[in-house]
Amino acid sequence: MMNKSLLIFLVIASFTSNYFVAQNIIAETFNCTGGPYPKNNMCPNNSKFIGVKVTNKGAGSLPKNTLITITVKITAPNTTTKTFTENFNTPSIIASGNSDWFTFVSPTNIADLSKQGAYDFAIAATYASDTAPTAADGFDAHQVLYVAGNVVGLVSASPDRSLCKFAELDTIAYQISYNADSAYASNLPPGVSTSWKTPTLKIF
Repeated sequence: MMNKSLLIFLVIASFTSNYFVAQNIIAETFNCTGGPYPKNNMCPNNSKFIGVKVTNKGAGSLPKNTLITITVKITAPNTTTKTFTENFNTPSIIASGNSDWFTFVSPTNIADLSKQGAYDFAIAATYASDTAPTAADGFDAHQVLYVAGNVVGLVSASPDRSLCKFAELDTIAYQISYNADSAYASNLPPGVSTSWKTPTLKIF
């Protein structure tokens, strides 16, 4: 009789332990680090990174050094997709309701973000004893980054100038936005030079 009672107790204790281990962590949002270019909600370039915010929605704390897996699926404007996964160890305990950020390598090293338009980033986080995301597509959240072509804007006086002989040319300046790493002007007359310092191209 004693053995049967002990067996029942062990089964109940084991069930209770497994129940509290399941934390149901979720990936809530992500951001882009680096700057100041590109602007917010613009595609990161090779010097930019994405950070994914993971929140513990469970009743108990997530222990330090828990191995979690974060998955990101990028859907391009032409509907092609690229999925990549990275594992992280939690640097400290994540208490119930608290969050931590985990940084990925630059997505431009993994996926083709060259097309203009909206890119959907689907994100999910889980670990070995966790419950799966409940959404139909298997992800916790979606966010959108926008890729725009480089925009050239005049920030000086008009480039249409009438010059007298031997007169100096007033500097003409253009601001090049978003992902430009360099810019230049071609077919300039002799004696006219250019300089580039992000984000401004000067002709003088």
